[in-house]
Amino acid sequence: MAKYDFQVNVCNETETLVLGRKIADGIDFPIIITLVGELGAGKTTLTRGMLRQLGHLGHVKSPTFSIVEMYEILSLQIAHFDMYRITDEQELEFLGFKEYFDTADFIVIEWPNRISGLDFSIDIEITITIKNNSRDLILKSRSDRGSLVLKKLKSKILR
Repeated sequence: MAKYDFQVNVCNETETLVLGRKIADGIDFPIIITLVGELGAGKTTLTRGMLRQLGHLGHVKSPTFSIVEMYEILSLQIAHFDMYRITDEQELEFLGFKEYFDTADFIVIEWPNRISGLDFSIDIEITITIKNNSRDLILKSRSDRGSLVLKKLKSKILR
């Protein structure tokens, strides 16, 4: 597998939403994306942009308390996870975490470091770093599918 990555900077919430839209416009399904970053970095905002591009018109909230929010957009099943409150990976067994990988077309996982002991394949990892009033995002491939998607996305995003 050839690793592929690039970096982009966004200056505000609007640019983060636009970036999310561009990402969603270039991904192929099924795909698993993880979002790494501290509180307030923009993980849910980026997800909101992706979901909007796919056609979701309703509210998009962080699933911090529910752990997972499911969306059905056209024929796509989308699972948006937030692992911030997970203290024991066994909690996820009760939620049927692994079953989502069999049914969802698109999985987004915030705070994946909280479940680092679980075995699942990631296609793209996005790390968001707060830098003064802007955000640096590093998009890294973690699979062959992720590399193909990022190569396609790079030209769309860095125009």
